[in-house]
Amino acid sequence: MTLKLNRGLSFVFLLFLLVACGKDDGLNDLKDSIQIISVNPSANLEDGKEYKFIVKVKYELKTFEKAGMSISFNNTQVNSFRAIPYAHAGAEKGDGQHTFDVTLNAKDWKNEGQFKVLVSLYESVAVVDGEEPKDPQLLDDDTKVLSFKD
Repeated sequence: MTLKLNRGLSFVFLLFLLVACGKDDGLNDLKDSIQIISVNPSANLEDGKEYKFIVKVKYELKTFEKAGMSISFNNTQVNSFRAIPYAHAGAEKGDGQHTFDVTLNAKDWKNEGQFKVLVSLYESVAVVDGEEPKDPQLLDDDTKVLSFKD
């Protein structure tokens, strides 16, 4: 009886180890991402001056067929990003790139914080049967700090 109990406990322990260590089922590979490749201009900015920012991003979309991308800057409040209403783009499943072209005034926050650009990748939301769309799920985002002349 003790031998059977020990075998049973050994089997349970082995099963626990297999589950705890996990097998690679590919689920960890299903991560969506967005990354800022470049921002131009990104340095030597002047406070209050209007700039045309060219922001290049790359993305990997694995969990949805389509998604949305947006760009925001913290040029009105130091700790809050304001989405640019006309600067949204679609993303298709797989790898891709997009270039945002945004014109706005740079804001030097001095000791309060840093002027930043934020890009977001989010779940596309469609209106179904006239129902209100739900808030889109954020899939990933990336920020880059922009610098000013000394």
